[in-house]
Amino acid sequence: RDITRAVGGIGCFLAWASLIQHFERLPPYDTAWIAVHKGLPVVLRFAVGGAPLMLGFACLGMALFSEVTDKFSSLENSLMTLFSLMNGDIINETSRELHKGALGDIYLVCFVAVFIFVIMSVFISIIQDAYIQAKAATGGVGTAAAIRMSRRRLG
Repeated sequence: RDITRAVGGIGCFLAWASLIQHFERLPPYDTAWIAVHKGLPVVLRFAVGGAPLMLGFACLGMALFSEVTDKFSSLENSLMTLFSLMNGDIINETSRELHKGALGDIYLVCFVAVFIFVIMSVFISIIQDAYIQAKAATGGVGTAAAIRMSRRRLG
């Protein structure tokens, strides 16, 4: 029964995902999909490079806090907790659960500083660069091509 549900779910996902090919040729959507195609490989390479640091923080969290909270009781829980922290979801809750005084706070501040302020900012910059390139390639508003077109209309 579980396999049937999984196959049905995957089939439904792929059916919806196949609609993307139709949006790639429509002017408002083509820029977004071109940006995804340009930016995603770079983001994935950067994510692979940052994965050892994430695993290091997860293992450190398990070593320090596995006896204090279930959030760091296993590698899976540690990674999910850190992913939630990286997205800003459970920072205060996790801080209260880590009853290790300054050590827990230092751990969280270091993780947030590295992953939110640095890693996530780089991800956003990569996608923004890809979007700017896609916008220029498709003649999006605000690009040099659009400015030239508006000058021709006015002049």
